[in-house]
Amino acid sequence: MSDFIFSGTTNWVMDSRYKKYSDKIISIFNEEPGHADVFVLCLVLGYKYNSKSEDFVNNGAEFRPSYFTKEQRNIISAIAYDIYGDRFIKELNDKEFKLDFRNLCRKYYNGGMEILIEKVFKDNMKDEQFLNTYNDYDVDLLRFIIDELEGVPF
Repeated sequence: MSDFIFSGTTNWVMDSRYKKYSDKIISIFNEEPGHADVFVLCLVLGYKYNSKSEDFVNNGAEFRPSYFTKEQRNIISAIAYDIYGDRFIKELNDKEFKLDFRNLCRKYYNGGMEILIEKVFKDNMKDEQFLNTYNDYDVDLLRFIIDELEGVPF
């Protein structure tokens, strides 16, 4: 199978509106998950709940497509196949198709981030800022992820 959208020099760009949230998720785990990990987490959540934005604001964090792990590439490819069926196989190398799918992924990322904000972070924020006095964001996020893992995948 082709490298689809995982090769080349075009970086993946995250929506700048969610920078503080993705940075918080990364800091919760001591920098271990990178932007690609946060992107896939939010993409899967957005896709699972059919939550996506209608727009996308550039200038957020960027990461190389090579940062996706093999497992993450498989997940993203499975989502593409679920959405497009055989068209995914036929248009694997079509530049326009790849661009459209990347943009769709970015919109699902936004939807997934909105889910995380609503279900994980919102109750412990003030004026859209994280509270310095609250220290259990990691527990909240892990609890949410475990609850999601126990549910139906798609």
